[in-house]
Amino acid sequence: MSEPLPTGTGQTHAPTIHPDGKRRWIYPDRRKGHYSAKRQKLAFLLILIYLCVPFLSFNGLPLLRIDMMSQVISFFGQSFRFRDASYLFFLFVIPALTLFLVTSVKGRIWCGYACPQTVWTDWVIRPIEELLEGPAARRKVTDSRPFSFGIALRKLSKHVIFFILASFLSHVLLAYFVDPVLLLSWLSSSPTEHWGTFLAVLSVTFIMYLDFAWFREQFCAFLCPYARFQSVMMDDHTPVVSYDSRRGEPRGRRGAAKGDCIDCQLCVRVCPTGIDIRKGLQLECIQCARCADACNMVMKNLGRSSDLIREISSAGDQGKQKDRLLTNLSRPKNLVFLILLMLFTTLFIWRLAHRQAVEVSLTRQAGPAYSRLDDGSYANLFHLHLSNTENKDQNIQLNSMTEGIRLLCSGCQIPLKAFEEKKFSILVIADSPGHKIVHVQFLPGEQLLEIPMILPDQS
Repeated sequence: MSEPLPTGTGQTHAPTIHPDGKRRWIYPDRRKGHYSAKRQKLAFLLILIYLCVPFLSFNGLPLLRIDMMSQVISFFGQSFRFRDASYLFFLFVIPALTLFLVTSVKGRIWCGYACPQTVWTDWVIRPIEELLEGPAARRKVTDSRPFSFGIALRKLSKHVIFFILASFLSHVLLAYFVDPVLLLSWLSSSPTEHWGTFLAVLSVTFIMYLDFAWFREQFCAFLCPYARFQSVMMDDHTPVVSYDSRRGEPRGRRGAAKGDCIDCQLCVRVCPTGIDIRKGLQLECIQCARCADACNMVMKNLGRSSDLIREISSAGDQGKQKDRLLTNLSRPKNLVFLILLMLFTTLFIWRLAHRQAVEVSLTRQAGPAYSRLDDGSYANLFHLHLSNTENKDQNIQLNSMTEGIRLLCSGCQIPLKAFEEKKFSILVIADSPGHKIVHVQFLPGEQLLEIPMILPDQS
């Protein structure tokens, strides 16, 4: 297998750019095959998930929502406030470690199979284009001709559909950040009543439209940060889409001395980023394996063995290992990723299992350590901060569990709404002197709080 190259052997510019710097439009042909069938099934499932998730609930909470109005993240029956940094840390680290592990073990399959850019462009945008303007070869010829009324009408229809689709998807995206009921009320009211939201949705709509209509594979080639750092996680043991040059070369259509590659260029014509996989692994390759499906079809028609282009690691190509999932997972780097992923996932689950419904913080009043009351008892003044961590109302009751200790506070019986915070003062009164640790019970939940009092020593 050829060594990884930035843009392919002998190339001095990106495949989507002409040598003079102008945009080179890509017209990827479509061929059916094993990889395409898997990608299509997964793509339709992901599209369904994207459209449905913001409107689903679990355990009385949104299945997934980053509520900007209340500054709360809901995730599979759990809710976290924006300031719950310890929980949000896990929500970012666990997906990142999963992506690192998958990339190291299976290559850049996120880009080719699950990335929204690939899913929407490959399985929604280009099929609309093919329906209105025909297959890739016809579109390429049409775009080279002068504009006519028929061409203009088809292109106008295409762009109107793209804009409507972008507007629809931007509103679905908004449903991940606001309550759908509130969103529906906004849709039925004038934009002047909520200018900020209207302008935000309009901006996202135009960004999506520009991506659908013009940017497309340019995003993968020039903007996507993952394309830049994914090579750090890949090595000789990571499967990639590769051309078998030993079997394919020298290229030619006839002759006993020729290899299996007949240089039909179909692998290039089907590539959504316009690369020639025969020049080696390149930055623009998203591992969609469309070239492998096209090449397998040609090999089948010629009566030759398939997998001239296939997914294989460099070590597997050289016979050093078999590309098996367990074998790849057992390698040191992948074991580190796997152990870290399991560790952080376990810690996250443990934190959730021990999460308190009401978080309590206690600070002592500045000034004298204690005061003596008229009845001879001693009092310490504290400031209590209560924070409801759940998306449901709580009725808090404070009871002293220590004999000889009384509580005097405005918040000893207090309702807390969902995610509400309240601060109040509490006077802890001891009937007799002596150093005491006071246990205060919070109901419901029977949570205990230890309050260290400062009192005069009996001696």
